[in-house]
Amino acid sequence: MSNAAVGYGYLTLPSDSWHFLGEFRTEMASFLTDFAGSSWNPASGTIVRAITIPLRYNSTDPNYLCVRLIHSILSLKHSLVSDPARPTLSANFRAFENMLQMIPFPKNDPSVGPLTVIKEMRNAFGRFFVTPKPYQCQIKKEIFEHDGHAVDTHWINYPPKNIEKHSNKILFYIHGGEYLLGNIHHFSGIECHLSEIFTLTVLHLEYRLCPEHPLPASIDDAVAVYRALLRQNISSSQLIVMGDSAGGGLALLAVQAIITRQLHVPRGVIVLPPLADLSISGESYIHNRHTDLSPLADKNLVIPQLLGSNHDYKYLLKIPV
Repeated sequence: MSNAAVGYGYLTLPSDSWHFLGEFRTEMASFLTDFAGSSWNPASGTIVRAITIPLRYNSTDPNYLCVRLIHSILSLKHSLVSDPARPTLSANFRAFENMLQMIPFPKNDPSVGPLTVIKEMRNAFGRFFVTPKPYQCQIKKEIFEHDGHAVDTHWINYPPKNIEKHSNKILFYIHGGEYLLGNIHHFSGIECHLSEIFTLTVLHLEYRLCPEHPLPASIDDAVAVYRALLRQNISSSQLIVMGDSAGGGLALLAVQAIITRQLHVPRGVIVLPPLADLSISGESYIHNRHTDLSPLADKNLVIPQLLGSNHDYKYLLKIPV
């Protein structure tokens, strides 16, 4: 995925985040004043913008449009103002970097307790990390069961088509969110676009989240659905397992569990990029902690919530890649 693509659509802006807009408007007014030699009036041309912006970005979702517009203007800024220290970074990526820095993400606060912080994290995640799905994207829910274990999934096709389970290639998608956050609402937009890009059917896994369901509950969910697919005579050669961030780590853990149980392995595994060190203590975390812009939660908050009382599963905190 290109830097430009990353900046498009992975963030949406809630209507009540005036602090975000205020910071953006202040920064852009300052930049345009310096560059053009005159003040910037964001209220001018309201009618023209109301027509041209939705046409430009092919959407009428106000949150999505706001983020796309912000990203485009920041990209313009960075195309005009170079960064001598990082000359190889594109203007689009530097704009996306700016937007990440503006996003408020809750930090661990011992005075309020971890469950309160996680609730705030989920609210922030739901507001900022949602990709609008195309209007015509087809999403159908199915509950899979294995040994009395029921797991929610969603079949996704864009453009819409009949699901031919026994002939279609299937992308078994496992979403990210530090094992604490995320659901079909947050990731269906991304999955719709993946269906279009790869011209295949996507199966979204709605796995159980921590801390309500500590590890290895999410691994059990992934393996249960995989077993159910095989039981429906869907060939493992049709299945590609894919995950982003924590979903990438869970994809690796699920495949390890599939191999341990001597099941037929999937055709392939794609991870973007996997959160494979749940202890957040590896060399790359230490080396890059001052420059990493990802809103990763405090490990002192995350680790106890992932395992709960399941101390026998500490080996899951570091996943061999």
